Amino acid sequence: MLNSTVMRVFHFFRLFPIPWFYALLLLSATQVQGDSRRDSPAPRVGPQAECRIEDGRIFGPWRHSTRPLVAYYTGPHAQRHEGFIEVAQRVATLLGGRYQEIHKEDVLPSADDENGALLYPDGAPRVALLLMPGGNSAYSMADLAGISDPLNPKAMVAERAKFEQMRKNPQAAFQAGMNYAGVCGGFFVATSGYTVPGALHTGWGLWPGRVKNVGPGQRPPFPDVVFDANAFAHPLVRAAGGRLREMYYNGGPIGVEENVADTEYLGRYHGGNMPELANDWFLVSYKPADRPMSGRCVIATGHPEVRHRDFLAAMALYAVDHEIEIPCRPLKPGDSVEATLGDDQLHFYRLAPPRGARVRLVLAGLSDACDLYVRRGLPPTPRRHDYKAVAPGKDPKQLVFFAPDTGPYFIAVHGAHNRLNGVRYTLAVGSP
Repeated sequence: MLNSTVMRVFHFFRLFPIPWFYALLLLSATQVQGDSRRDSPAPRVGPQAECRIEDGRIFGPWRHSTRPLVAYYTGPHAQRHEGFIEVAQRVATLLGGRYQEIHKEDVLPSADDENGALLYPDGAPRVALLLMPGGNSAYSMADLAGISDPLNPKAMVAERAKFEQMRKNPQAAFQAGMNYAGVCGGFFVATSGYTVPGALHTGWGLWPGRVKNVGPGQRPPFPDVVFDANAFAHPLVRAAGGRLREMYYNGGPIGVEENVADTEYLGRYHGGNMPELANDWFLVSYKPADRPMSGRCVIATGHPEVRHRDFLAAMALYAVDHEIEIPCRPLKPGDSVEATLGDDQLHFYRLAPPRGARVRLVLAGLSDACDLYVRRGLPPTPRRHDYKAVAPGKDPKQLVFFAPDTGPYFIAVHGAHNRLNGVRYTLAVGSP
């Protein structure tokens, strides 16, 4: 039996058939406290996988911090489901990272974290993977955007400019390397609106495609998702074994826009008691080819966490399993740079000293702990380096090394602190 709130929403649709309202909250769970970025940090050792250099540019796995953050967004209109928690923790472990459940208060800027949880103070992504569940995404986005009455469609329309402002940080994080995996309402959050003229777009627009409308509510038996047998080499098709039986579906996107550039389309609905879904796409994956630093967006219209939790894990892993271009600033002897370094963040620099030179690096101007690492040939991490200057506290760090070859030599400055607004530093390159 639908509760009174849900009945009012459906009654509104009968009177005003405008696709503002996304998938309704499916499952409830007892609320418990998730991990916090303010907890005591685990050992910071850095990623194990190596990078590669191509035409002077550095490519490799996500490397904006030593312990990649896997974040799961929940809230009053965003479903909290044990399947997402399990998958997020599993992926964090595989990445050698950390898991955190985040909420509106984390995402929005605050005095302690002026950019919010998705971005470091310098605009780099703090989150390696953001998991967005089902739920009423219009309400969630209205809440995040600061709509005066986030449950009122008229207020959403009147204050629609707030949605444009709100999506700037998620878009910046995605373009700089944050990956995203979402289902149902999380699919709506990632799209760029509707193909219906005049429909209100409340989401983040991470994927440039659109959808036609809101699909039907649950009507079992649920349809299967059938994948193209010729695409079995794709990791998500293999993970599904070619078919996902009885895919739970409840008011997700319908009419997924086709032929969107740089988009993979995977799996179509077949059978069941939802003829509206027949032959519609189940999942899209998007990574812009012209943005080598960008993350990947993997989104499904149904709910794999209900009956196909391993497939949700495969979606999350596929989202992070790709290279990005790693920012690296060139330096030369005599240079001095200033920057702000976030909690557990890595900044990379490239240096080509003369053969046989002795190089002196000084890291100073600190208000909290930052460490210094050097490696010849590839960017260093706390796990892999040739030289280091590491000490707790805000005292300056000095590192002197001999360069028997011309290099290149790479420098990493690591924010070994927990200040969400970051720590200023000065890095100077000189001779002993």
